[in-house]
Amino acid sequence: MNYRCLGSVLWQRPDLKISLEVDSCFYIQNLSAIEKKLTICLPENPPPDLVLEIDLTQKSLSRRSIYARLGIPEVWRCDQNKLKIYQLQGRDYQQTPRSLVFPEIALESLPQIINNNIKSGRTSVRREFQKWLITI
Repeated sequence: MNYRCLGSVLWQRPDLKISLEVDSCFYIQNLSAIEKKLTICLPENPPPDLVLEIDLTQKSLSRRSIYARLGIPEVWRCDQNKLKIYQLQGRDYQQTPRSLVFPEIALESLPQIINNNIKSGRTSVRREFQKWLITI
């Protein structure tokens, strides 16, 4: 599977007066739109297809409205060894059992991958997540 991981990125929309740093973000479906770019700015370019939040502090719960305003179609939130998938529907996110990004993939193993690496930090989690993506 082809994708581009931007890691932890500060996304800004000066026109909307919002900014948000995400733990990890991925371009998959919109990869061709940003593939050769060194700098990706919103709204000139599409937002990432997927944001992965490793929630150590419950911060992502209060950030969903900002994700929605940035137009991020899917957010995965992992905390307490549980993966929750949220999809943007209108102006808000709804929790769903399946991913739009990976509709055919069983995601049950992901919380364990994340949990096994959480003590090593977000970089370790991101690295293991990328290894998992390669297997798809």
